[in-house]
Amino acid sequence: MNHEIIPDGSYTKQTSSGLIVYLKKAKATDIWDNLEKKKSLIGNDESKPSKSKDPNESLMNMMREMYENGDPEMKRMIAESWTKSRSGEAAKGFDL
Repeated sequence: MNHEIIPDGSYTKQTSSGLIVYLKKAKATDIWDNLEKKKSLIGNDESKPSKSKDPNESLMNMMREMYENGDPEMKRMIAESWTKSRSGEAAKGFDL
């Protein structure tokens, strides 16, 4: 949401045609001019799978979308993993 809500004052109501969600504003002066669908972590639902023959490219595209659309914790984890893989730390635990 764009602004704070009061969970105790909010509720849902089931109808024959769907679900109605009532949200109580924390400040009566806040204006909610629109609602937007939350982006998924791996891109749009409408996005078509990549036609690329290279699986590494598809994987990198998926990781890039997760990073761009993720929360700060997701971005930190991806950046940390990428840094470790580049420095070789990720492979140290695996003796083949």
